[in-house]
Amino acid sequence: MFLIHKDVLATPDPSSLHVLPWARDVAWVACDLTLSGREGPFAQCPRTILRNLVTLKDSKGNKLDLKTGVELEFHLLQSDAHALADKSDKSPKPCYAAGVLMNSFALVSELMAGMEALGWEPYQADHEDSCGQFELNWK
Repeated sequence: MFLIHKDVLATPDPSSLHVLPWARDVAWVACDLTLSGREGPFAQCPRTILRNLVTLKDSKGNKLDLKTGVELEFHLLQSDAHALADKSDKSPKPCYAAGVLMNSFALVSELMAGMEALGWEPYQADHEDSCGQFELNWK
């Protein structure tokens, strides 16, 4: 039976608090998700899944390595969000377009520097499969 819950409660985890290096007066904090009317954590909450995998790893005598394949993907648009930020980004096959990436170098490099300041170890930035779409990868 499929149940729909009107409310998802996000409970902040103070131990996860990170002050943003580029905005010292702003902090980020991870949250645990619960569903209204249910006891315990929401099974599909990424933090719940991670905890369960760590428990499984520990029960196997640390013979498992946990790895993720997280990517930050985004589109760069003009401030009115009605057009791409780079008007030259028109290729029918824009994936890995180095010239377009370089046109957005200032912003992309600022994002990569922020990721480095957080200790995320970024290792790649590229233009993705859609005009205006970029991807950043980190360890």
